[in-house]
Amino acid sequence: METPNPALTTKLGRLKEKQNHASAPADVDPTAPINKLVYAGLPLPDPLGSIRLVRLHQDPKTGAISGAMSVFEREDAPMYVALSYEWGPGPAEHEITVNGKPFFIRKNLADCFKAFCKPRTSHRLLALALRGNTIGAATVPPDVVVEDSLWFWIDQICINQSNLSERGHQVNLMDHVYYYAGLVAAWLGPCDDEALENDMKLNFATAQCTYWERLWIVQELSMAKAVVLYLGEREKAWRSYKSFLVSKMYQQGRDFGQMPAYNVMQGLFIMQNHKTKHGAWTLPELMWIWKRQKCTDPRDRVFAMLSLLGQERRDEFDKLMSSSEYYSKTVEQVHKAALAHHPIRRPVPLLLTKFRNQKVR
Repeated sequence: METPNPALTTKLGRLKEKQNHASAPADVDPTAPINKLVYAGLPLPDPLGSIRLVRLHQDPKTGAISGAMSVFEREDAPMYVALSYEWGPGPAEHEITVNGKPFFIRKNLADCFKAFCKPRTSHRLLALALRGNTIGAATVPPDVVVEDSLWFWIDQICINQSNLSERGHQVNLMDHVYYYAGLVAAWLGPCDDEALENDMKLNFATAQCTYWERLWIVQELSMAKAVVLYLGEREKAWRSYKSFLVSKMYQQGRDFGQMPAYNVMQGLFIMQNHKTKHGAWTLPELMWIWKRQKCTDPRDRVFAMLSLLGQERRDEFDKLMSSSEYYSKTVEQVHKAALAHHPIRRPVPLLLTKFRNQKVR
């Protein structure tokens, strides 16, 4: 049996103690009471078995964005695109309507909607989702109306963020949401098309986006069957983009290796290629690997890792938490449960430093 690594356990414990002093962010968004009105008519009959999906429309004359949201049992949900993106700084001051009611979103999501609601982009998103992968040509059948068929799952809208109980339950569905999506669209942010005059400039600009610093993208990219990156309306398949990252790392060395996108790819490679040799990763180990990724709520250091555990270990964590309503727990309670979950067994930093000597596919 592998024994715990005392040095790493001590360091992770110090990280936990530091984060315990930070309180979870309070919901001080003044638009929250307005947004809550949308959910009054859209309750989730089973928070662990149902999800909301939304269709988007942009008025061709005014440019106003509206959404039509519905509730589905997760096994009966239509084909949809799951959005991976960063919330960005608040407040939520960009107004759209959802089911005829005002709803406020943050700037980065508003920029995303402006791009995705354009006919060419929405048609392409649906085509890729219907195809189920990102290789080769993808088309929409002539009898399919794009606006009626393109459903999105977007956490900022499809989860009632003011309802802590719902948020906690929906966290348990994240692996399902991203795994069963027809496509995961990763929105990296808007861009200046004129500045990205060739493919190489686009690749380097993509690697430096702050999107890659998010903690939650780890599970989103890990669970997805097909991922397409969008910088503005410029499109890149994640599968092929990983090859670019590896090739440039070997050509340009350490400087390129410090780019956010490469750091994410490095962590995913280690996580996926060592679990079969050493058994499934534990929560403390995953927290160590991804400790540089950013999140607003310190409890998400743990929650964002849950989809990467096997079901048996997730059940063990739920027992330690004594509740599936995760966000009812304090930062200290959550991190205490994570550190009690399993010890750190393998030399994680050694794996990180040896990464460049591995053959990456």
